[in-house]
Amino acid sequence: MPRSLADWLEFIEQLNPREIDLGLDRVRAVATALGLGADHRHAPLVITVAGTNGKGSCVHLLQAQCLAAGRSVLTYTSPHLVRYNERVRMNGTCVSDAQLCEAFQAVEQGRGDIPLTYFEFGTLAALWICARLAPDVLLLEVGMGGRLDAVNCVDADLAILTSVALDHCDWLGNDREQIGAEKAGVFRAQSVAVCADPEPPESVLRRANDIGARLLCVDRDFSLSREPGEHTGARTFHGQDDSGASREFPVPCSEDYPAELIAALVQACLSAGLPFNPVALDTRLPGRWQRFSCADRELILDVAHNVQATTRLARRVRELPALPAGAHTLAVIGLLGARDVLEVAGPLADCVDYWLTVSTEGIRGCSAESLSGKLCAAGWSARALPAGAPLLAGLLEHSRPGDRLLVFGSFQLPGALLDPNLTQLRDIQPWIG
Repeated sequence: MPRSLADWLEFIEQLNPREIDLGLDRVRAVATALGLGADHRHAPLVITVAGTNGKGSCVHLLQAQCLAAGRSVLTYTSPHLVRYNERVRMNGTCVSDAQLCEAFQAVEQGRGDIPLTYFEFGTLAALWICARLAPDVLLLEVGMGGRLDAVNCVDADLAILTSVALDHCDWLGNDREQIGAEKAGVFRAQSVAVCADPEPPESVLRRANDIGARLLCVDRDFSLSREPGEHTGARTFHGQDDSGASREFPVPCSEDYPAELIAALVQACLSAGLPFNPVALDTRLPGRWQRFSCADRELILDVAHNVQATTRLARRVRELPALPAGAHTLAVIGLLGARDVLEVAGPLADCVDYWLTVSTEGIRGCSAESLSGKLCAAGWSARALPAGAPLLAGLLEHSRPGDRLLVFGSFQLPGALLDPNLTQLRDIQPWIG
């Protein structure tokens, strides 16, 4: 039996030959064996967040609202940037190695010969911890899709759909209608579902109607409007509370989050009976448009890894001040093997002078050489960084003072630069300017 957290993580990676194996039968069977009950809830309020992009930020903002309201809250998110412990937090604090190891041991004893995937094993461990900590609120982030994702074994009181875009097409479908149907699988009958996508696929609307969920859509049932001449940092929320009564009040907004996501967050709080606190919006997740200064270079970290996310990233890059004469923008990208690097990087093509590629680890990892080869074949200027070499050292070697370094793609890239165990972190300072 594994002892350390590192040993456990290595062990559960080997249990199922398929890293992704969508379906709820395995999770439900083991949850029952663990005595987690028929609904696996263990919290008075459960909110599940699905969507192509913005899920992690939405959960993070919801956590801040719960804490501001004095509610205890357990969050389960994925993937992590630096440490696995980030995936399970109680009141904003990562659970300990000991708590995770105890939970993993319980899941291992309860699963028998059921071959759980890495994500399924971790989901059950999080639910086991939740059962023991008994928070007021449980926040669950969908890993992939929704209908067949492991977290969907829990019936949510309220579901949030952040966005629907093309991603994970091999598993979820080749168009927004198919993908929307999968993501809307987290909706529940007689429960509220909040959609932040301004153009939800018909499949999302149909799912809500078919099961009798109360679907609230941005720009239809709630919105953030900006009056002529109003300060750009404030908008007026128009929506409804949990009784259906109209509500209207000012909400601070910034470029840190899309306005639709903030609108959905406010509506979700009102629908769930949580008091909305505008001060709790002043919080950000690491690895999302983080700007640093490093050796006289501008360093930007972002976990954008699909077209919708890189399109927004490109817009923000174009809005930055022009670089000094002779300076260049270098993009550093690493992706999992299932992704089309030209498709993902395409929106940034006119913002970037040179490309550096980085290998990603794991079963679905992709080599830096494979990525750079595809970029070069398309006529882009690209070079692969050596596998295993310190990332920051490679960035500095291939850039000059005054350059802008844009690091994005897999969570592994920002995570490598933000890891506090690496001495290179001392050379990265928050951006001022």
